[in-house]
Formats: sequence, C-alpha cells, structure tokens
Amino acid sequence: AEKKGATPTEYGFIFGIFQLTIFITAPLMGKIVPYISPKFLLNSGILTVGVTCVLFGTLDMVMNTTSFVALAFVIRTVEGVGAAALRTSCYTIIASQFTEGIGTTFAVLETFLGVGLITGPTLGGALYDLGGYGLPFYVVGTIVMIDAIVICFILPDVQFKLCCIEVQMAINVNEIGGLDSADKPITQYWFQGDKSSFMKKKERGRPFIISQ
Repeated sequence: AEKKGATPTEYGFIFGIFQLTIFITAPLMGKIVPYISPKFLLNSGILTVGVTCVLFGTLDMVMNTTSFVALAFVIRTVEGVGAAALRTSCYTIIASQFTEGIGTTFAVLETFLGVGLITGPTLGGALYDLGGYGLPFYVVGTIVMIDAIVICFILPDVQFKLCCIEVQMAINVNEIGGLDSADKPITQYWFQGDKSSFMKKKERGRPFIISQ
C-alpha cells in the first residue's frame, strides 16, 4: 500500500473496514437466516469471500493512489459482508444439527480457526516469495471458491424456521414437553421447527432446537 502512495491511516482503514463490516452486518444476517436457507447463506458468503480475495490480488495492477485505496476499501467491505454471512450460517447450522454435542462442535470449529490463523501467515509468506503480491490471494480465493462448489453438492439443506408458541402453564404441561418452570401463567418459547414438532418433542428444562 505504501508503494502505491497510501498513508498508514488509509491502509489502516482498509484493514479495519473488514471487521467493522462484520460487526455491522452480522446481526442483520442473524435476522434474515430464519427466512432463507442457511446453506444458501453459507454458499453465498463463501463465494463472496473467494471472489473478493481474488479481486484483492489484482489491486497490484492499479497504479493510481486514489483508485487503489477506493477499490481496496470497496473490496474489503464486500468481503466483510460475505464473511458475516459465512460465520452466521456456520453457527446456525452447528446449533441446529449438533444439539447433543454443540459445545464440542464449537470447540472443534474454533480449533481449526486457530490452526488457520497460525499457518496462514507462514503459507502466505511462502506464496508471496514464490509468486509476488497476487499469488497468495489467487490461491486462497480459488480454494475458497472450490469449497463453495463442493459444499453446494455435499451439504444437505438445512431448514430453519423460528416459531413462537405461548404455553398456558395452567394446563397439563407434560403433554407439551414436560416443561418444568411453571412460575409464569403464560410463557413464550422460541424454537426451530414448527408447532407440531414442538408438541411432539419431549425435552425438559432447556430451549427447544428441533431440526426438520
């Protein structure tokens, strides 16, 4: 960036806008994921990250400082949106599909994230020495886009719907899942699935996460 004439403040914003975009858009992704397929959101996020990664590698060809900074800013912003979609859908799928071992699953996910953060700079540096500025971005972006294609075919679709049911605690609560906390006359329960699956589910004392 300095070779292109960008100031430390400018390329600091380029790096920071990625996390800022995730911070802003991740809650929005959480709002829309019940209304669309988490698999679609996952693939869209992965594909967006892959394409923007490749595009970021082409910025070395931009010689004008203003154009370089503006394009880098836009690309990183779009990449942040894709990353927010990717992370939100990952957590949604894990929470809905691994209800019996959700803690272990999240631990494994974070472990591999840590492995990537450790090995990524080393491999990126090796690719930079081998092929210059663009090669690390081209390689990573291509791998990510291939991942999107593979996931599109091998990952089963996950139906995710949020429903709300009001439970009248005065009735026989055992018929609707053996609920323990009868301290309020009417309680709202948010769960994944539909009301019929809620009525059939027999679980005690914890939120309902029901896959279809």
